[in-house]
Amino acid sequence: MVDNGLLTGIGASTEFAAGVAFWNRYGRTLYNASVGQLSYNASYPNGTARTPPVLRTTGQSRIENSEINWALGFFGPSFSTVPNPSFSNVTSPFNVVIIPEGGTENNTLASYDSCFNSDVDPIGSIGDYDLFTYLPKYLGAATKRLQAYAPSGFTLNVNDTYAMQSICAYEYNYFGMSEFCGLFTADEWAGFENTLDMECKYGNRNHWDHS
Repeated sequence: MVDNGLLTGIGASTEFAAGVAFWNRYGRTLYNASVGQLSYNASYPNGTARTPPVLRTTGQSRIENSEINWALGFFGPSFSTVPNPSFSNVTSPFNVVIIPEGGTENNTLASYDSCFNSDVDPIGSIGDYDLFTYLPKYLGAATKRLQAYAPSGFTLNVNDTYAMQSICAYEYNYFGMSEFCGLFTADEWAGFENTLDMECKYGNRNHWDHS
């Protein structure tokens, strides 16, 4: 995701791969796939049509495009027995419900709309307090280590090193590489993952807990 929440090519390929993996892990069992069946079949073994599954998404470009690419991987229109370069059957196996954002809809994909407490302190920012406490614990050593490479007169703090980790994540997903990624150890990247878990838990799920 970059700029105004647009899905990148790397993001699209990741979603496609996730759809394929979900089919292989769960879809085969859920839809009783036959031996050698590469993908979802819109018909039962007796030839009658299945009821199309319903996929939900918001109207946000990144999220809707993520759903489309995941569906391409799961439902497998690119695995047709007779190749179909027009992809005219891309959406035939499933239905899509687009839930708008910006209102008061019961949208579990955008809890910040559904929970009126999301912008009320301290509920809306409870995760930030934990995050600010956690950053010095796992980035203290990295900040001191990278200070040796900072320009004269510029003092790094944990917010700066955290920003470097964030830049790595964005550049890697946009360009496929980033010079910032090699600056941190595996343990420091584990710490970065924990910060994202905190933000997701307190910034999204916690909104529902207090609504």
